[in-house]
Amino acid sequence: MAENHFDIVLLGTGITESIVAASLAKAGFRIVHCDPNPYYGGDEASLSLDELVEWADRQISKPNSQYRSVVRSDQSLSQSRQYSVCLCPSVTASSGPVISSLVASGVAKYGGFRLLEPLSFFRSSGHIKNVPGSKEEVFKSRDISLSDKRRLMRFLMFAAGDFERKGELDGKADMPFYEFLQSVFALDDDIATAITYSLAFCTTPLEPTLSALQRLNKYLRSTGRYGASPFLIGQYGGIGEVAQGFCRAAAVSGGVYILGRNVSSISRASPEIGRKYSIHLEDMPEPLYCDLIISSQSLIPVNLLEDAKHIPPSQPSNSTFSAVARGIAIIDRPLYLFSLPASVERNSDDAEGAESPSAQRAADAATLIYPPGSLERGSAEAAASVFVTGEGTLAVPQNKWIVYLCLPVTSDAVDAKSVLKPYLDATLALTGVPDSPAEPLFTLFYTQVHPISPVAAPAGMEGKTLLVSPSLPFLPLPEPPDVAAINAEKVFWEAIKVFKRDTETLGESETAIDSFWPPLGVDTEENDDGDSW
Repeated sequence: MAENHFDIVLLGTGITESIVAASLAKAGFRIVHCDPNPYYGGDEASLSLDELVEWADRQISKPNSQYRSVVRSDQSLSQSRQYSVCLCPSVTASSGPVISSLVASGVAKYGGFRLLEPLSFFRSSGHIKNVPGSKEEVFKSRDISLSDKRRLMRFLMFAAGDFERKGELDGKADMPFYEFLQSVFALDDDIATAITYSLAFCTTPLEPTLSALQRLNKYLRSTGRYGASPFLIGQYGGIGEVAQGFCRAAAVSGGVYILGRNVSSISRASPEIGRKYSIHLEDMPEPLYCDLIISSQSLIPVNLLEDAKHIPPSQPSNSTFSAVARGIAIIDRPLYLFSLPASVERNSDDAEGAESPSAQRAADAATLIYPPGSLERGSAEAAASVFVTGEGTLAVPQNKWIVYLCLPVTSDAVDAKSVLKPYLDATLALTGVPDSPAEPLFTLFYTQVHPISPVAAPAGMEGKTLLVSPSLPFLPLPEPPDVAAINAEKVFWEAIKVFKRDTETLGESETAIDSFWPPLGVDTEENDDGDSW
């Protein structure tokens, strides 16, 4: 077989396409994986600070980019290569599709993870409240009365079990989750708020009960797998580093990678070539030939739209919000988002409900949720999330922290800096030093508009040989990695269908493929001892 002949060409190295590449390469297909960017990860990439500045400046110069109202500060920081800033900040449930793929593929040994610290939410009174996420934390909490503890434990046992068969849910699947907690389990406002926004990661007070419970069930079942927290944080930048790990696995299985090259043209190959497509890349004299193209939504060749079959996403976008405002701030002072264990006494001179810095510890890998209406100048429609990563995540130099802000919005014309500034100011005030909030060393704000993927492929699309993978819509903080893994498996099986229909082009790659991930080899199994967790 000629060196430039492949079974499959993949365009874009986002997390979904990267998982697909690894699975197809491990299944025995000859693949080549291309990306116009000089780095892995696509829209979910983890970038150095210099790369982030270049990325922002490119978006500013694009009039119709999916990234709008982009504005960054002019500061330049030292040790810029020691930063790993993620374009899609997220955490990962300890049990779920992406963890299963990391383990089954052997990619787990290529990266490291650490546990997320306790979850917190911002009260309208201006205080931070920690969220008990396990039975032990509930019983240790001094802020919950005995009767409320009983009601809370009853709910947590319900949510962690086979709740869909329980009578409590009858006729209430579409009821707003917050209302369900108060009416069915008689939980007070603080506890219902904590569960709705910080445990179930709901975006609005109107989130249906069933979808919120399905997420919460997965999170509760994740508790204890690797530690007290149900969530893991990928080191060196999170989901972008995970994408790169799957690309590495694809390369180990024979995949070829070409980065930093734009596609010049894609056309039907002549019959004598014996392949369906001819793909020309910039600055490469020889074209690539293949029988199947898998493309991210942003890289679909316009002249081949009629050949394209859009794979419907596993989780459609929330139609209420058309975009998401994102902010990134780098600071050099710690934030105090949660208290030490109950054995540490509060300072009696502090205001009621507040704790002195000496009774707190700095956040290194933590989340803070601002429920709708909790901040005077904030959104009354949606919850904002703040995700803090420190040097323990290996994404920043010593004594530096990255603060990620995210707020879903109903218009793509929203100015991200304006709507996120109140949340940034409130967060930077949590340094434990009264009247002396932290000043960011660097900031970047932008509004991200997500492409809309069809919820179903139209009839007559069978036999198409250009598959378009679903883009990731706006999702709660723990969901992007798992949704990407589910989407990737759907794309994988669609690719397998193409080759099963055309056994002549399958050639040497024809095998009995009956699983998403083939069994790991002996050498991989020996190294997959869980140390990377």
